Amino acid sequence: LRSSTGLQTATGLRSSLGSGPLQGSDPVRGSGPLQGSDPVRGSGPLQGSNPVRGSDPLRGSNPVRGSGPLRGSNPVRGSGPLRGSGPLRGSGPLRGSGPLRGSGPLRGSGPLRGSGPLRGSDPLRSTTGL
Repeated sequence: LRSSTGLQTATGLRSSLGSGPLQGSDPVRGSGPLQGSDPVRGSGPLQGSNPVRGSDPLRGSNPVRGSGPLRGSNPVRGSGPLRGSGPLRGSGPLRGSGPLRGSGPLRGSGPLRGSGPLRGSDPLRSTTGL
C-alpha cells in the first residue's frame, strides 16, 4: 500500500503525493479543484485600503492666524528725525534788509536848472503897440 503522507513506507513503496498517476481509481483528495478555491477571505481590497483616516489636510494646515503683516510692522510714527527740524532756510537776516540802494537824496533833488525867471517873462515888446 502507498503511504498517504508522502513518506516512504517501511517496505519502500513510493508515497501517493507527487508520484504520478496513482494506482487507484479514486482521484487523490485535492486533485480536483481545491477545497477553499473560492477567493481567500480578504483577497479582495484589503480592509483599510481606503485613504487612512486623517489623510485630508491636517487641522491647522492653513496659515496660522496672524501670519499676515504683524500689527505695528509699519514704521513707527515720528521714529526718525522730523524733516525740517533743524534751522529753517533763510532764518538769518534777509538779503537786502539793510538800507535800500538809492535811499539817500535823489540825484537832481537840488534846484532845477532854469528855475530862475523864465526868459521872456518880461512884458513882450510891442504888446501895447508902443
